[in-house]
Amino acid sequence: MNIKTLYAYDDIKRDDCVISEWRVEIDLDDYIEISFGKLHYNLINELLILLNKNKSDYINIISIIESNNTRLTDFLNLCTKIPKGVKECLVIHLNNILILSKAIKDSITYYDYIESVIVPDVGDFEPLNEIQNDENNLYLYRGFNNISSSSKIFEVINKDSHIITTPIFLSTTVIKTVAKRFLDRRAHEPVENKIMWKIVVPSDKLKIFNYIYFGQDVNIDEYDEKIKKQERICGEFEFLLNIGAILELKNKEIINDDYNDSITTNPRTQISYTLYTYEFQGWDTETVGTNIYNLKHMINDLIENFTTSSISPKPRKTKQLKSYSPTSPTSAKRSKK
Repeated sequence: MNIKTLYAYDDIKRDDCVISEWRVEIDLDDYIEISFGKLHYNLINELLILLNKNKSDYINIISIIESNNTRLTDFLNLCTKIPKGVKECLVIHLNNILILSKAIKDSITYYDYIESVIVPDVGDFEPLNEIQNDENNLYLYRGFNNISSSSKIFEVINKDSHIITTPIFLSTTVIKTVAKRFLDRRAHEPVENKIMWKIVVPSDKLKIFNYIYFGQDVNIDEYDEKIKKQERICGEFEFLLNIGAILELKNKEIINDDYNDSITTNPRTQISYTLYTYEFQGWDTETVGTNIYNLKHMINDLIENFTTSSISPKPRKTKQLKSYSPTSPTSAKRSKK
């Protein structure tokens, strides 16, 4: 399968595009000094985890953050040295959650991407037969370890539930071998805690599945062949999944697998992990809409209680947000480029 990068779109590759900021990995001190106000994905995912764990205690979220030992705690401590108020610092990331979620929902769908980009390029053929398999489905993979902020997802969901809703922005990959890089390979860790997700997006759901792919152009078959030949290939071939994806558990099994990826220095080795296979069912607009409704009220309350420092770096604009009913329609307009 040939996959083209989303940076082919002029409106995506511009400098102020919040989606492109997801790929910028920076340390907190660099973030504070250089890029204050831009999206920092570890921070907003940790914030989303805390918000999900403390749904009834939004008003005390700052004290909850300060009493924990996380990147968010370090961030708030660094913020006060700028100087900036703690509330103002927190608003930036609360606002980034809304901005990023909307940016993904407003992006082109996978189906529209194929129809408007792939088909004109290749002419007369069945485009959906060229996704990742013969069943016309899209496959996404995610390996978890205890180091990444995304692994804290298991603090707020039951991975063995029949139906789950993703509470964070989740980085996945279209290459299973890449997902293996992120698995916990410590010998003392039980296989039940070494988790990989396989997310199947059926062809009939591609019309509602947003296309946020960050990788370079890649041919799946060619990638597999190069791995077998030990040729070096770079990249994570990342696909960004929005919050609120409804996933139905289809299978759970222990996998004894061979791990060999030429991008890493790890020698060929056997690796065991627990594979959870989920099927994408759609978007939980009601629950996510309610959370966003609460989040907007929280942002407005915090904005009313801080004054921007005149000597501080200028953050992304945080204007007063309009409230809306969580029961109102939340489906975003799909753009077609």
